[in-house]
Amino acid sequence: MTIKAYDQEKEITVNMLSLTEVIESLEAVDLVKMDCEGCEFPAILFTSDTVLSRVREWVIEYHDYPRPIVRKLEYAQFEVKVYKPYLVREGKPIGFLYAKRKW
Repeated sequence: MTIKAYDQEKEITVNMLSLTEVIESLEAVDLVKMDCEGCEFPAILFTSDTVLSRVREWVIEYHDYPRPIVRKLEYAQFEVKVYKPYLVREGKPIGFLYAKRKW
């Protein structure tokens, strides 16, 4: 993937792994802290419930209304708590949610 740094004109190429590849490469995952500036939606929504459930707890910063992520995690057997947004930018809330596997 090619990315551009905020404060630079040049672009660099970086290797990228999917959330599935990262989780499956580990024997056990106690906690995932996700702060990916809006990419949390495709990262969670396109990851299978089986892979998601290999993680015991999630802390996710959301950028926009988090309901799709909440539904996906609840379906994957997580108890989810959404915290009040701490900021609204361009009409979209930014806040945190916490999810803990039920079993």
